[in-house]
Amino acid sequence: MKKNYLHQAVLIACSLAVTAMTSCKDDETIESTTSVETGYYVKVSEDVLATTEVVAHYVDATGKLRSESITTTEWKKQLPKGSLPTSAALWTQFKPKDVNTTTKYNMELTSCVAYRIEDGNGKQWSDAWTAADNNSSQVTGEQVPAWCTKNSITTAIEIQTDGISEPTTCDFGGNAEQNLNAMKKASNMTKIFGW
Repeated sequence: MKKNYLHQAVLIACSLAVTAMTSCKDDETIESTTSVETGYYVKVSEDVLATTEVVAHYVDATGKLRSESITTTEWKKQLPKGSLPTSAALWTQFKPKDVNTTTKYNMELTSCVAYRIEDGNGKQWSDAWTAADNNSSQVTGEQVPAWCTKNSITTAIEIQTDGISEPTTCDFGGNAEQNLNAMKKASNMTKIFGW
């Protein structure tokens, strides 16, 4: 009889221990929130500003298409944190101005779409994509319209819930078909945003 009570007492003690451990585990399992911060960057030479009108079309933090004229050699837009999955896209559009057709111009262009992921546990990682990384060429005024057509390009990515990004398309209305193979990773550009 004593053995039976002892056996039952051990079973009850074990049951209570398992229940207590399960309760603690449930309390510790807190859903972590993962957020993404997006940044857009365009850098051009003075000659690009002198010979073209530059417009940055981009996707804002709410998913809406926005446009801004670029009037300085460096333009940067950092969006507030949002949720995943999300898309980020930048179409840098160049429209030729009336210029001297025989003058030579130094045309330089760098642009990127960058993002930084932060999970609820404090882990962060960042990446960037570009289709124009230090593009540089000498053109005459007569060649400016062709340069504008060639360099009015889009970089667009889709960022999944796991933080992996892939090239995608984004129709801003007027941007040419995108060559997804032209987009490449450019991780060092995240430093532009202090990441």
